[in-house]
Amino acid sequence: MSILPRVMRIVGWIVFACMWIPFTLMFFNMPGEGSYSFDELPRNMVIFLGLTIGMMFIAMGLLFGSSIVSWLLKKIAESRGERTTARVLKMRHTGLRVNRTYDEIQFTLEINTMGGTVNATTEKLISRFSPIDYQEGMMLNVIYDPMLRIASILD
Repeated sequence: MSILPRVMRIVGWIVFACMWIPFTLMFFNMPGEGSYSFDELPRNMVIFLGLTIGMMFIAMGLLFGSSIVSWLLKKIAESRGERTTARVLKMRHTGLRVNRTYDEIQFTLEINTMGGTVNATTEKLISRFSPIDYQEGMMLNVIYDPMLRIASILD
């Protein structure tokens, strides 16, 4: 799979962590007690408020967008890839949990293609109540797009 979703997730967490810097600095630039209109607030406070809100939207866009990009890449593989088998080499939790029921798992696969074997990664939402459905070493049916090196696990 393309490394784009993983890079988006990493950058999203970095932006989310850095978002707290302008958030904290905003409080150091607050005026004293009393009620103020937006026009009376110090310029630095308004800048830090804008940075905090902007970084929050960027972080959430990257974090949620990484799953969307991953899904779109899998759909591309399904539309023009070839059906083959693959062995699960490694499974890793990505940290995404949906409704306390599904976990997103990243699979490292050894895919059997006509030209030999190729290693690729893909992600899949798996129910927390049936984790035994996928284990390291088992064979899976996948669709593999050799042009983009994207794999999609078939159910």
